[in-house]
Amino acid sequence: IEGFDGKKCLISESDVDFFQERFFNVWATIPESDRRSIETHWQQFSPHTFRVELQGDWWGDSRAIGSEERRQLNFRWEICGFKMDDDSLEALIAHEMAHVFQRSIGFVGKTKDELCGTIAFPAPKFSGSPLRQDAIIEHHADETVLRWGYDWVKPWAFMRRFYDHTVDGFVRLKKSRKPDPSYKKAMHARLENRYDCEVGLEAMRKHFQQLSRDARSPRPSMDEALL
Repeated sequence: IEGFDGKKCLISESDVDFFQERFFNVWATIPESDRRSIETHWQQFSPHTFRVELQGDWWGDSRAIGSEERRQLNFRWEICGFKMDDDSLEALIAHEMAHVFQRSIGFVGKTKDELCGTIAFPAPKFSGSPLRQDAIIEHHADETVLRWGYDWVKPWAFMRRFYDHTVDGFVRLKKSRKPDPSYKKAMHARLENRYDCEVGLEAMRKHFQQLSRDARSPRPSMDEALL
């Protein structure tokens, strides 16, 4: 895990230590079978290393605050290091790790028909609904984050509360928005582009509400997960 200073964002050693603790907290919550799959994926590279970069100057998509590559995770530290609470940061880390998990199980590169069988939604009565191709990857990642015990909406709710997104990127608000409306609007924005029809959106919203209820179980301790 390394930090790279930017023009407007310096990354200290304590920032790296803080992030490392959050990262290993997430690693501890991932079920053992999923961790083994991720480790097997990493081991195919030589040398057998996996990098995490905290970037002071963001080199990725202007709309993103984190990204995943084949053997590397990147985090936009000017945002992730600003007021982001531990739960939101860990949920973001879990989301990017879910994309690593997808690679480890051969999820990336499959067709829409192949992918639809890998997610818990759509339910049979919606099997013919126009779930968009690019939405399935994110949908599966969100389901994985929930399965690992994290609130999949929190990183986006944080962004909604403290930032506006413009053509020039994210602009920090002078006055933050209220948390509850921010959460609801973040959830809606996260889901609204996945279906072409409102009935699909409403069904998906209920689906994630049920998954959230089902996912509320004690997380393993770090010591237990790292044995």
